[in-house]
Amino acid sequence: MKRVIVSPKFWGIILALIMLISILAQAPLQAYTRGSGNIIPGSPNPSKPYARHAKVRLDVEYLVNVPKVTNAYVSIKVRFGTGYKSLRIASPRTYAKGMLTVTGILKDVGGKPLTAQALKPYFEVEAYFYQEVWLWKFKIATYEAKAIARGTVGGRGYVYGMLYYSGLWPIGDGMNIIACASSQYVRIITNPTSGERIEKGKSVSYVDRLYFYASARKVNDASEVSVGDYWTEAYRMTLLDYTRTVRVEARDLKTGKILPATIKLVRAVDSDGDGKADADGVVKGEGYVDYIWKGTYTLIAPEKVSIDDMDYVFDHWEVKGGVSVNNERSLVTSVGISDDGELVAYYRPVEPEKPVLIIKVYPEGSGTIDPLPGVYEHEYGERVTVTATAYEGYEFDRWELDGRIVGYESSITIIMDRDHELIAVFKASNDNDGGNGGGGSGGSKPSKTPYWQGYVLEEHIRYIVKGVEVHVAYTDAYGNYHGSDYDHLMPDEYFSAFIYIKVGHKTSTRKRLINKYYYDGSWHDSPPPNGIYQGEKLYDKDVKKYPVTCTLRIKCPDWANYVESFSKEHGPKCSKATKTCSFKHSSDSTHRHKVGSWLVDHSILGDKDYITQSFIVEYEWHNTYGDKGSGSASARIVISKIKPKLYWLPISSDQTLIVVAYEWLADSTIVKGRKYLTAKLANIVLKGSLFEDVKPLLKLAKANLDGKASISYALISIGDIEQPAIDARLKLTPQCMWALNDTIAYHELAIPVYELKTDNGMLEVKLKLKLIDWAKMKPLQGWIMLLVKDLESDEVRTYIKEAKPFAEFNIPLPSKYEIWAIGIAQSEGIIYSNVKYARILLARDPPA
Repeated sequence: MKRVIVSPKFWGIILALIMLISILAQAPLQAYTRGSGNIIPGSPNPSKPYARHAKVRLDVEYLVNVPKVTNAYVSIKVRFGTGYKSLRIASPRTYAKGMLTVTGILKDVGGKPLTAQALKPYFEVEAYFYQEVWLWKFKIATYEAKAIARGTVGGRGYVYGMLYYSGLWPIGDGMNIIACASSQYVRIITNPTSGERIEKGKSVSYVDRLYFYASARKVNDASEVSVGDYWTEAYRMTLLDYTRTVRVEARDLKTGKILPATIKLVRAVDSDGDGKADADGVVKGEGYVDYIWKGTYTLIAPEKVSIDDMDYVFDHWEVKGGVSVNNERSLVTSVGISDDGELVAYYRPVEPEKPVLIIKVYPEGSGTIDPLPGVYEHEYGERVTVTATAYEGYEFDRWELDGRIVGYESSITIIMDRDHELIAVFKASNDNDGGNGGGGSGGSKPSKTPYWQGYVLEEHIRYIVKGVEVHVAYTDAYGNYHGSDYDHLMPDEYFSAFIYIKVGHKTSTRKRLINKYYYDGSWHDSPPPNGIYQGEKLYDKDVKKYPVTCTLRIKCPDWANYVESFSKEHGPKCSKATKTCSFKHSSDSTHRHKVGSWLVDHSILGDKDYITQSFIVEYEWHNTYGDKGSGSASARIVISKIKPKLYWLPISSDQTLIVVAYEWLADSTIVKGRKYLTAKLANIVLKGSLFEDVKPLLKLAKANLDGKASISYALISIGDIEQPAIDARLKLTPQCMWALNDTIAYHELAIPVYELKTDNGMLEVKLKLKLIDWAKMKPLQGWIMLLVKDLESDEVRTYIKEAKPFAEFNIPLPSKYEIWAIGIAQSEGIIYSNVKYARILLARDPPA
């Protein structure tokens, strides 16, 4: 019988194939039952049914094995929407199971099922094996293997493997790698020769299930990791939350037609799918606001809207579904979103005031009109016809409407779109035979005395509130305001509300008849005995003003406490009381009021650098005429930590002003109006103040800071600062727990001399000097001072020039002299010392 000799390499291949089949065939992970019909609800927005962000938790089982060799590990990485989780196991494990949980926000997933293929999590698994074999002090063999499988479920993937061996003899042990992504894999089953590295990689066009496997093996020692399962879906997805959609409309209260009012949900929309509301939801007329997480937001509607020459004013809100409003009659209110729903702003049409028509005859006694002269109220848009008839000796000339000539016919029709004054103008007739007088049928001048009854035109000026705006700002414990920036606070700070009430007015007129009669060119207390009534005539105007009273109601916010009183001995007395106050105004203007005092809660930030909150003011207003209204106003408050920013501002060769300003971490704007912010720079104590208090000290150096900027400062001798190495850092420690610490760079200046020529005969010196940052060996802009000392009289003269970075001097000298050069430079964030290398003796005569 012929013997068949099979090589060890062949048996290694057979063994690896058997192992791969067994791995693919087993179901080591228990599958979860997700239930039928488990999907993320679609948005009710018909044009964007996908417009949902969803918060989903993914739980997936894994199995790992790590051998006890020189170096081995397995790792798992998962990215699921905004969520990320990684796991690395390097300590020996024997086929240990575990559960990996990652929660993420997924964008635009409305209507998608809770499956890996639909929501596309990304996985990466890696198995690494490394072993060294030593014989006494000699390394005789090295084994290395790596397998990686990665990809997006429902998308593309990649698998990779590598084997390496180095040794003194041909390898006799089997090595292999396998990397699987779904049903696609690479494998290397071979015995590499010494020094040979074998690599294989393969792109996976479609990962059709959640299964990733990597194995790096040497005989029975293997680094292995698997996530999910090939045969069963061993994972679970749980829908934790999702954004809601609200249909928003603005409608006419009477007809229901859509009006072009712009409705705004302030910072209610998660525009980028990171789980945080960061944009306004704005709808004009009608539309949908998508991507709203459950919560409470500020809702704003305009007070008025106009369309087709018709004005409308806000009346009330109506809601359906998971939408609720705090005050249905307020333009600005809070809105709660718990589910999809509808939000409708109803507007009522403004009924215009009845316009007044004043009709007159000029000159008096020259004719009559129908209707008679007087003051008449009409409906808006009404057409009024007036006819003129001349008396004997006169003829009709023209009509004047509001000071303009508008017609020459005896009849005219006026459209009452506003108040009008119409005058019938007559002129003396050239024909004195009693003709028609040019207008109407004519008539004889009456033998009786014409007269007019007087009336008083009452003018009512009614002041109304057109709007209210609110801001908050830091004040000290006694309510004093020092120019702090609006709507920015730190924990433990006192603040007051600054209310801006915009006041305007409406004017209405009313005619009141009185017992005064006009005839023969003057007013009388009774009509003439033989009089003929001609109508009504203006006797006087009576102007009445109705001040407006605005009452504010401020409910204490959750993030602060109302300060009822304060004393140095006992501190603040706080409560959750609601602040109520009233203000009366009788002028058109925006009136500012500082109201109350509150204290920000100490623990409001938690572990965050900044947060935003709302401060809401509800208001009602009325006047004694009967006008009234209500609404609310809100401010978005940033509660934030701060960070210091140092300014090095030398004022002479020996003194400098250290100024530390502060910026808000939330938006990097400058902190203002706080005098209590002190700090320490190394061993130097910096006092708190405002920049306007120290600005007069500056001479050469300048700082682009607002006068109300909060600062910590000290005026020191440059030699007082610590003198560490030429390039070092000093610790800056603000004495406020809400301010970050910092380290400030310390650099030494230096002055290289490029030219030095002294002419003792002419007694002058010519110099060219350069200012440099000695720590960085870079040129620098600043100033160079020359101090020339007369050694006979001890008089010192100072010369200063700006260095850009060179400064040139040509100056006279005394007969015996000493010349010093000193450099100074201002900066932001760097201390420039001139003690070591920027304070040099240039020349002396006679020599010392």
